[in-house]
Amino acid sequence: MSRNITYLSWAIVFAWFMTSMMTTADAADKASIKWPSTMLVQEGSSNSILSSGVGKPLEEGLREIGIDMSTSYQILDKRGNNYYYARYGEGALLYGFGPQRESWFPTVTSVGSKYAISMVQDYEAYVKEHPELFKLVVPFREVKKNVYIGEIIVNTWFKQVEYPMYLQIAFLTDRTGTPRLRYVMTHVKDEMLRKQLNYLL
Repeated sequence: MSRNITYLSWAIVFAWFMTSMMTTADAADKASIKWPSTMLVQEGSSNSILSSGVGKPLEEGLREIGIDMSTSYQILDKRGNNYYYARYGEGALLYGFGPQRESWFPTVTSVGSKYAISMVQDYEAYVKEHPELFKLVVPFREVKKNVYIGEIIVNTWFKQVEYPMYLQIAFLTDRTGTPRLRYVMTHVKDEMLRKQLNYLL
């Protein structure tokens, strides 16, 4: 019973992240993404408590952890009587990290793919240096040419309750300038959903 209550509490908070009405997966397939048939998906943003624990647009929360979002999908997966929530998005790695910064700008300097790789390495170093905000679960490693994948946990507190968010991030370093990226964001306990969505990376 307590476990069900915990998941219910999580669902309520994640619903705060995803306030838009969900549509069918077919309706969200404008970007030619093939979604599992059990999932309801909608493209767009919403409010989030990511990183700061204060409700604000998701884009702002992602910038605070180094992600400049360009595209985002809200995902609802129903299995039996349980609902599981996630986000998939695309964007770029920001030049500079940390919620204390007042403004964010992706790098526009074209200095080759080596610079993009160094930005990924700098990002991992920043995650390691700030355990109050992050936990590095899987270090970023090259899984195929110019694609670096890693996994982190973002520690978020809301009304004195911790809601850790699990991010799987794929950095694409195949061109000059800032790395492009894809991410899947789930609750830390939703391992099955992460496995379902891993193909998106």
